[in-house]
Parts: sequence; C-alpha cells; structure tokens
Amino acid sequence: MKTPHSRQFSGFTLIELLVSISILGILGALLLPALSKGKERAMRTSCVNNLRQLITASTLYADDDAAGNFSAAVWEGDRNLNWINGLGGISKRTFVCPNTRNQIRNVEGTHKRTGKNGLADLFTLE
Repeated sequence: MKTPHSRQFSGFTLIELLVSISILGILGALLLPALSKGKERAMRTSCVNNLRQLITASTLYADDDAAGNFSAAVWEGDRNLNWINGLGGISKRTFVCPNTRNQIRNVEGTHKRTGKNGLADLFTLE
C-alpha cells in the first residue's frame, strides 16, 4: 500500500547527468574523424564525376566532329572550354572540383584570338 509521502519519480542526480553528457561528448569526439573522412571521400567522388562528365562531353564532340577532333581547340595550346559550356546538361560547377577554392563566375568575355563570346573564366584555365 502506498503512502501519501511515497516517492513516485526518481530523477537524475547532477552527477549522473554530467557523467552521461561527458560520455556522449567522448563518443562524439570519436566519431568526428570518421565523419570528416566520409566528407572528403564524397568530395573526391564528386570531382571524379565532374571529370567523367567532361571526358564524356569531349568524346561526344569527337564523335560528331568530321575530323574526329577531341575538342574545339582552334590552335595547339588553346585552353578555351566554352564549347563544353554550350552543351546541354553541363553546369558551371562541372568545371571545378568542390574541395578547391576555384570558381567559374557568370562573367561574359570575348576570346582574344577567335572573337567568340563565352564565360571569361573558361577562356584561360590555369
């Protein structure tokens, strides 16, 4: 039989709460390196996927080109990649690996030798 003064709720003590929080902190610290490795792998996979898309675009261009050229280079050493930018389904993010600080801006420009318009950052890739 319960008495009116019986204790029905037994809560955590401060020590139990601090111990459980510290255990969760230690477990979280152990998991952080594994999570960062997973993020790095995801970035590498995204970069490989971007390269695969650029290679596929070059291969499709070579299939359609009468001379079988692998790119739309005007002269040897031409690094203008705006011909890929004009293909459907390829975004500007494809030209840059995600874990770099490089970017392709929406700045239009004119090629120095050919006079064709396109994205300025794709005319001279470093």
